[in-house]
Amino acid sequence: MTQLADEGFLSPSDVVTARALFRRRLVYRDRHLKFITRSFRRFALSAEPAAEVRKWEARERSVWAQLRMPLQASLALVGGVLLWTQEELRTAAVAIPTVVTSTLPLLVRLAGKMGGDGNAAKGDR
Repeated sequence: MTQLADEGFLSPSDVVTARALFRRRLVYRDRHLKFITRSFRRFALSAEPAAEVRKWEARERSVWAQLRMPLQASLALVGGVLLWTQEELRTAAVAIPTVVTSTLPLLVRLAGKMGGDGNAAKGDR
């Protein structure tokens, strides 16, 4: 809210905040997002000191946030190389989904017979 009051726009990562403000009818869209009243805009500007807001904005991203994409890309690359170079792994990677999709209906049927109220089991005998 402070960013909207001060700069007149929200970050794309603030979609949840924007929706909540719209839902509560605290903002509206003219050409840009605007607060419903000037007094509410002044409140948003005075709610947190500007120095505190700057500290939030300058705060570094967490280590996990910085490493997540490179780790995912590395894992995808290693997995692709292994699938490309290891024929046994490639065969297993194709066979496992085939087995799972063919046995899933049987498992669902079995679970239905075991967990039913008894009527389904009696009708199938």
